[in-house]
Amino acid sequence: MLVAAPLRAAEPWLIAFETGGNTDTSVPFAGRAETTAVLISELGPSVLAAAGLDPGGFDAEIVPGGYEGKVNPAVLLALEGSEDEARRAAAAFGHVFEQSSVLVWREAPAGSLVAAVTLPSVTPNLAEHFFRLAGAIERGLSGGFTARGNQLLFINLRGRDGRPLSGLEDEAFVAALERAAGVFGGIASVSTARVAATLVEQADYAGLIGAAGPTLDRLKARRAELAGRR
Repeated sequence: MLVAAPLRAAEPWLIAFETGGNTDTSVPFAGRAETTAVLISELGPSVLAAAGLDPGGFDAEIVPGGYEGKVNPAVLLALEGSEDEARRAAAAFGHVFEQSSVLVWREAPAGSLVAAVTLPSVTPNLAEHFFRLAGAIERGLSGGFTARGNQLLFINLRGRDGRPLSGLEDEAFVAALERAAGVFGGIASVSTARVAATLVEQADYAGLIGAAGPTLDRLKARRAELAGRR
């Protein structure tokens, strides 16, 4: 008798963004992370609901995230669903938290290159140290990273013209990160994989969130109110 093997569950979509109002680097990372946690815990499920998605599926953590050479607390949200739903969620969060763009990705057999820098653990200081070192070695690595577990994930995103936003082809992108890992005292290693990745940009938000706009505007006002109290 033949027994069908169980189907492997699809990997969730991962959505990374900052919550705004927490980028003053004179405030310790822990304080900025606390503000981020307050904002996302109160508003996150409501943003999903406004976007027509299940608020009970809200699953997020606060991690170090790098963007244009700076490290701040970021939200890493896992979302089960289609790519269209992930893009809609990204647009909703980007609108509420006033982000210029929101990164969406998941594991895939083909797509953008992701280079994972594995460390013994990821702390804000260690992440910032590596990010600054990588950017000093190759400016194209300063675009950004997100943390997951004990890894810093650098995705070599491509623009709509097909060219890498980093200005580096995949081989050079990985080679530069390997040089940074080599200088980092032997505690970092680099591995690669492929991901389906997209950058949902501010110009895309209105078309993706549609009729949810007024509800999301109210949540954006609430975000500003909460951030002002911190």
